[in-house]
Amino acid sequence: MATNRSFSPLQLSAVRLILIAAAFHIIFVLGISLVGITGILPNTFNAEGVGISFAIDSIGYHREASEMAQLLQKGRFQDWLDYPSVFPTTLHIRVYSLGFAALGKLVGFRTLAAEPLNLIYYVSILLLTYAIGSNVFGPKVGRLAAFSVGVWPSFLLHTTQLLRDPLFISAMLLLIWAILFCIRRELSPLNAIAITGSAAFAVLVALLCRTDVWEILLATLLLAGVVCIFTQLQQRIFRLPNILAIVAITLFAVWVPGALSQKASSRSNIAAATPVGQTREDFATSLSLPTR
Repeated sequence: MATNRSFSPLQLSAVRLILIAAAFHIIFVLGISLVGITGILPNTFNAEGVGISFAIDSIGYHREASEMAQLLQKGRFQDWLDYPSVFPTTLHIRVYSLGFAALGKLVGFRTLAAEPLNLIYYVSILLLTYAIGSNVFGPKVGRLAAFSVGVWPSFLLHTTQLLRDPLFISAMLLLIWAILFCIRRELSPLNAIAITGSAAFAVLVALLCRTDVWEILLATLLLAGVVCIFTQLQQRIFRLPNILAIVAITLFAVWVPGALSQKASSRSNIAAATPVGQTREDFATSLSLPTR
């Protein structure tokens, strides 16, 4: 017999808050784009809406994402893969280039073209902040934490730019959320597999964004394992799926850096095979891209 699923007032309230936050972020980005186009604050935002005074890295990320997007628009997927970035990590740049390639012809290579992706980051961070706060301290604290994060000026500004921080923060919050499930919930084998997969994905994304946080990730997972075992001893219960999930996540975190290092070495060998003296500008010129 079919049943009608109804949402609780708390769930409807959370949905409304998320919609309001999303609308607020879109309006904020539109305002920044207008400021950039009109040149009202030339020392703060350039014509593309890039924050040249507070998000300096975004200038280089924007340039490379624009060039990668042009490669995609021309169907040069292999050249997009081989793009010689000057930055050590390029995951966030490549993801932004996908948005530029899709929306560039409509709105140009402005920060407005990156808004769909930045909006996903923004909403994801708020949702995960709420989920973590609600899980540990209750729904009221979760809502307050999400609201505080959502309107924090520096965070709000940085989520309008082409930075790696929003993606990295999302990944770290996802990992913490998964760890909390392992510590505080009784997981079935299927749930443990799902949590392990989510956490492994978070670890991979975090390391692809910032390779220098491996020690912090490993320390976090080791501490989570100790807390998980201590909690079970204190409650006099034994939850094998929870323990196995944390062990699997930790082993994955130990394995990933070596795999990424091996891949980086392969890229270095490919780079060594390029003509001596070839620069990123030479590469751009060979593909008929601007070298600005």
